[in-house]
Parts: sequence; structure tokens; C-alpha cells
Amino acid sequence: MLTRVPPASSDNQRVMELFRTMLPHYLHERAHDWRFLAQQRRVCAMLIGRVGRVLDIGCGPGL
Repeated sequence: MLTRVPPASSDNQRVMELFRTMLPHYLHERAHDWRFLAQQRRVCAMLIGRVGRVLDIGCGPGL
């Protein structure tokens, strides 16, 4: 029996929709995660007094 495989574009759309759906939950969890907040405080402390631009190459919503 043959199984029909959806086109790649269909998979891309489903993944994008999943990320859109999960984003509010992800943001809420990050905002209350002590590990993330500790990392954020350390990075901000390292940047005090520095002027320039930052390139964010991490993953996540890009906040």
C-alpha cells in the first residue's frame, strides 16, 4: 500500500503555524524562568557602558 507524502511546502506551513501557536506560551515561560533571567542579567551587566550594535544569532522570538 502506498502512502501519500505531503509536499515540503505543506510541512513548512505546518511548522510555521506551530511556532505561531506556541509563541505566547514560550514568551510567558521565558519571562518567568529564573535561568533565563539570570543569563539576561549577566549579559546586560556586561553591556553596561558599551555603545554599539548587537547581532542576535540565537534562537527564539528575537526579543
